[in-house]
Amino acid sequence: PEGYYDNNTWEFVQTGEEKLDISVDDGYLELNVPKGGDNTPGMGTNALQDQIHLLSNVVYTSGTSLRDKASKEEGIKIVVESKLFPDVPVGKWYSSSIRYCANLGLITGYTKGSNAGKFGLNDTIKRGQIATILYRLEGSPEVVGESPFPDVQDSSKYYYDAAIWASHNEIVTGYTKGANAGKFGPNDDIKRQDLAVMLGRYAKYKGINITTEYSLDNFRDKNDVSGYAKNAPDTFIQYMIENGVITGKEKNIKDKNNVVTDKYFLIDPKATATRSQAATMVERFCHNILNL
Repeated sequence: PEGYYDNNTWEFVQTGEEKLDISVDDGYLELNVPKGGDNTPGMGTNALQDQIHLLSNVVYTSGTSLRDKASKEEGIKIVVESKLFPDVPVGKWYSSSIRYCANLGLITGYTKGSNAGKFGLNDTIKRGQIATILYRLEGSPEVVGESPFPDVQDSSKYYYDAAIWASHNEIVTGYTKGANAGKFGPNDDIKRQDLAVMLGRYAKYKGINITTEYSLDNFRDKNDVSGYAKNAPDTFIQYMIENGVITGKEKNIKDKNNVVTDKYFLIDPKATATRSQAATMVERFCHNILNL
């Protein structure tokens, strides 16, 4: 078969006496090849594999070789996944989350510069970007009023409406101490605990009770979590961990022979979050808390 991929739509011109059973579902293409493999006219598995590899932005994900699979009497099933971003491989822990967020229009790739079109997996995500994600999740409502933040005054910035909306609905408050007191810091890297706080405040905005008695005792660095992120009634970090939005970082304890003898967990609340981590947390938040 010959075909091409364009803008998340598959189109195939099929040749030979047998036809492929093709189904498309949310960026995935499934091909069911009838038994016979290379003996099926016009459907040699080597040619099929070549065609799949030649398609733009597509990764073959079925595992073993097509020839080996085709030798089985039941034929083979091939699943390929379209890549939304050239720097996001399929089948990784973050892949489906990035696709989920991108399909909802919550996160987009870069549009300018040398990284245009890319997602930026390991780039840190900014406070303005998280506000924008939540604003888009709410449907990008009309914004009225002025920005309360001195560093959010340029209406041409992507985060302008989002920051005003989030402020008016008490989802963001800006810094309260230090040289940046009163500012929002839209271009600052967001910390893991602050991401939990912003997600938690959005949940409260949606009428969800985020108060929990979940204990942080299993985490060695529980005392590193700032009070505003964990103190009742706003037990943001506990609620996000309890509901699987944020997971602890597992660390191994090894003996002198380098054998793992035990493990412990860290919240790492002051660490920055990457774009791939944020996409994963946002998807879990949508599923586990908002039931989307």
